[in-house]
Amino acid sequence: MIDEGRLKNTFLEMVRIDSLSRREGEMLAYLKDCFDELGLEYRTDGASKAIDGDADNLVVYVPGNVPGAETLMFSAHMDTVGPGEGIEPVVEGDKIYAKGETILGGDDKSGIAALLEMVRVLKENEIAHGDIELLFTVCEEVGLQGAKNLDRSLVSAKYGFVLDGDSVCAATTKAPAALRYTATIHGKESHAGVAPEKGINAVVLASRAIAAMPDGRIDEETTCNIGLIEAGRAANVVPPVAKIVGEVRSRDMSKLEKLKEEIFGAFHKAVEGVSVEADGKLFEARAEVSEDDFYPTMDVAADAYTVSLARGVVEGWGEEFKTEASGGGTDANLHNGGGIETIILGTGMKAIHSVDEHINFSDIVAATRLVLGIVEANAGA
Repeated sequence: MIDEGRLKNTFLEMVRIDSLSRREGEMLAYLKDCFDELGLEYRTDGASKAIDGDADNLVVYVPGNVPGAETLMFSAHMDTVGPGEGIEPVVEGDKIYAKGETILGGDDKSGIAALLEMVRVLKENEIAHGDIELLFTVCEEVGLQGAKNLDRSLVSAKYGFVLDGDSVCAATTKAPAALRYTATIHGKESHAGVAPEKGINAVVLASRAIAAMPDGRIDEETTCNIGLIEAGRAANVVPPVAKIVGEVRSRDMSKLEKLKEEIFGAFHKAVEGVSVEADGKLFEARAEVSEDDFYPTMDVAADAYTVSLARGVVEGWGEEFKTEASGGGTDANLHNGGGIETIILGTGMKAIHSVDEHINFSDIVAATRLVLGIVEANAGA
């Protein structure tokens, strides 16, 4: 039933469309044209205004023909990371990669291609299925911003699948919550050669805080990282401000909260009691720490309906089905947080976010078979 030639051409067409985060407009137009041809209703939201982009999230409605079947949501994201402009895909046997120094864009256009082919097969073959909602998000690669700003009134499904993973025969069911923070240390500027004693070095204070806090792998489900430090303007000036941006991730919210308190506390402790008197005035160091962004944990039970559907299809192929935990976040974190039981399915993408990214076309075909099988199993449940 799957038209492999059409599926491959669709994937190759899409990866040639530039769609960096906040610049997904051309990709959105392509998808609208596809669904216009299929005669399907779709709606967009106002996410672009909130994220300063040129495209909104797209929700497509595929009416079912099996009354009483559960409505299923399938989701993939339109944006890619860089370098992602002028992508030239190369097909070498089963393998597809990019010519030159760009990513391929299989993350996540392989997922979109599988969903497009799924819908085409359903319509062409009049396969029994319940209502389906397709969600194509923007700005997933820059903090899940599309999903965070999604108008959730456009989606009614209780069960969902995000096509944004590696192995086709596995599902990601657990992923960490993530907290991003910014700490700003305020000291006092002074000439480093003439009057260093009249300054308070914000870099030194920030360093004390960083040295006192945990970093890296904390345990199997928890990590911390300092990702950005900005400070200073010249070697002969005592820097008055240091800005630090970091993150904490954990699949255990109590651990995340504990680390948050420890890290925030380290910055405040580093400036405690630090002051200098200069020109008859007292200057005191201070720290400002803010929580910039957050997304919730993902924890779907091994016997959940979504897992059971996927497991049944894969085991029906005679393959072993696995559930996995991830250290990264996807739109699935937010879908689960919004009340939609959602798991992550793989499409075979490899070496993502690098110029070595590649994918085997047979895996995209298998991913299409999987979503078709899930739809059919749901209709017969």
